[in-house]
Amino acid sequence: MKTLTYHADTHTTIINECDEDNALARLQHEVGGYVEHVDASPLGIDGLDIWVNDMGAADGLPYAFSLPHSGGRVDLFGNVVFTRCDEYGDTIGLTDSDIKALEAKLHAA
Repeated sequence: MKTLTYHADTHTTIINECDEDNALARLQHEVGGYVEHVDASPLGIDGLDIWVNDMGAADGLPYAFSLPHSGGRVDLFGNVVFTRCDEYGDTIGLTDSDIKALEAKLHAA
């Protein structure tokens, strides 16, 4: 499965490949700790999931970016990983069009 990681310290993205059986371990490796799910709907790409380090701000990880939220905004810290979910809520890989759309949004910010 393909994931996309946004590196907060360099403001660059990298495409990762992993098998779905090791998805949690890969997500934890990419964010450097336990993962927290963030609502991706503000990005306007249906079925997208965002994963961040659950202690990113408290641990002083670098600021990544903000997402609009009904109460204002959600600030994300540390590496941010993007995946998809299927109709059962299972984590699956991104499509090539997902990656293209995400890279355009991330580099436009």
